[in-house]
Amino acid sequence: MKNKSKLVKSPLHDWHLAHGATIMWDDNYPWTLTQGFDYMKEYEAVRNGTGLLDLFSLFVYDVKGKDAGKFVQRTFTNLVENMEIGQVRYGAFVNHKGILMDEGSVYKFAPDHYMMIVNGPNIEWQIKAYTKDLDAFIENITSKRATIGVQGPNSLKTLQPLVNKDLSELRFFRFYHEEITIAGCKCWISRMGYSGELGYEVSVAPEDTLKVWEALVEKG
Repeated sequence: MKNKSKLVKSPLHDWHLAHGATIMWDDNYPWTLTQGFDYMKEYEAVRNGTGLLDLFSLFVYDVKGKDAGKFVQRTFTNLVENMEIGQVRYGAFVNHKGILMDEGSVYKFAPDHYMMIVNGPNIEWQIKAYTKDLDAFIENITSKRATIGVQGPNSLKTLQPLVNKDLSELRFFRFYHEEITIAGCKCWISRMGYSGELGYEVSVAPEDTLKVWEALVEKG
């Protein structure tokens, strides 16, 4: 049984409940399973239109310092050294024995600044154990960022009217490393996702999440 005193609610938690959502708790973080209607309609939205996903329960870590790239590479299996600023790479995170710890994405903001987004909450202390000799530090910023997935063949049409930038210029597995605005709120946008369709992920401050979410819903 989950310890309710430790449950960490998404900024969209009340909105989900008001719209009949079914929520599953994992590591005391929520995942919305359905939004109050036939889950096949949600599936079809992602395959044929636009589907929205509340990805608040992904864990976000900031890595900064002179050795930030080496810090990430110490456990990340994809190559970091030749990443461009504004590029995203997906891969596995392993310990010193090559055993899988987690999987996720690495974002490069600058030579001394990376961001990691992973699935589980227990990777931070493991990475620290393998990087004590490096001039860089890691900060858990999960509570400071919320992520909204905008996925499906119509995702660009849904997102573009709300954005002050031409999203058609954004290449696959790239992101705008300078903040842009969606519905007047500062965000980061990456062109990626796990749906197999055209898709984007929007990173926004928790206090702005509901406004951005409702603007996306209104656009269909």
